[in-house]
Amino acid sequence: MTRFISCTLICLLTASFGFAQKKDTPKKYDNPNVTITGEHREIGNPLPPVNLLLQTGDYFTDENLEKDKPILLMMFNPTCGHCEDQTDSMIAHRDELKNFQVIMVISDKMPDDQVKRFIRIHNLGLAPEFVLGIDKSHIIDNAFKFQGLPQINIYDKNKTLKKIFVHMTPIDSLRTALTDETPQESLPPNATK
Repeated sequence: MTRFISCTLICLLTASFGFAQKKDTPKKYDNPNVTITGEHREIGNPLPPVNLLLQTGDYFTDENLEKDKPILLMMFNPTCGHCEDQTDSMIAHRDELKNFQVIMVISDKMPDDQVKRFIRIHNLGLAPEFVLGIDKSHIIDNAFKFQGLPQINIYDKNKTLKKIFVHMTPIDSLRTALTDETPQESLPPNATK
């Protein structure tokens, strides 16, 4: 009987320690100046604040955005096959995307070795016009709909969301997005709004 009571007490104490952890602990990289509203996810809304940590240790912020140049903002995961294919396609056709400021965003939860592997394998060092940064301002939470990867948001020169592409997107579609002023979403066939 003593053994049963001891085992029960140990189980209860172990469980209570698990529940005693502070639940409102902020994420390691939380920025208290940024509010996640999702209001930037809809066509016609402005680009949310940008704060990306680059591999150099520098930050890429709103001040680094090129004036009067549309933005191709791609959310991706470096372990996603479609994301890798999309990146390879964009690098191969980077001359056709020269009128965009290309910004690639990774979650701050992604291990650093995966980011470095992605940069090395896809020769991003040979494409300095592509900005690849780790999200430090919740731009992923505020700008993307999470309907598939990669997701590419196209912003006009005034930094207003004009087009959303989900999954692998042909370069022709991205190039057309530069000249077409009609706002639209290109969602996968089974996606819902």
